[in-house]
Order: sequence, then structure tokens, then C-alpha cells
Amino acid sequence: MMISQPGQVVISMEAGIKLPGRPAEIQRFLTEHYHAKSDQLKVFGRGQWTAPLTSGSGAPDALVICPCTTGTLAAVVGGVSRSQLERAADVALKERKS
Repeated sequence: MMISQPGQVVISMEAGIKLPGRPAEIQRFLTEHYHAKSDQLKVFGRGQWTAPLTSGSGAPDALVICPCTTGTLAAVVGGVSRSQLERAADVALKERKS
């Protein structure tokens, strides 16, 4: 799981959930909030370019970008990876895992 800064704002405004700032803290918070198993959720940092999601060999079976701004959508459609989230989308499309 990756959460962009705009995504964190939308989650806060629309779901009333104030997420912590660091990936490990977000992971712990969401695991507790949704009563998930300890190994069920993994949060990657925005600058963590070595995350499995950004590599063809570690591409997920499916990828959802939610919420998705028009800027992010345009970057994905244009193949312009300005962020780790956009890179993960590029990999999912390249590996036909959409």
C-alpha cells in the first residue's frame, strides 16, 4: 500500500481518518483500526523506490489507485512516473496486472 499526500488529505476529509506521517506508523494504525492480521498490510514510503510494487518481478496481481487525481491519471496514461505510486501503476500495466 502506498498513500500519496493528496490521498492522505482526502482520507482525512472524507473518511475522518487522520493518518500518521511515517509508513510504519500508518501500517500500525491501519492494522489496528481495521483489525487486520499483522502480516496482512504493508505500507511503503513515498520515496521507497525499492518497494516490490515498483519492480516487474514484484508486481501485484492487481493495483487500485483510490482516490486518483486527474494529474495522477494523466501521468499513468502518459507513462510518466513522477512518483513511486505512478511507477507502480506503470509496472502493473507493463506486466498486464491491471
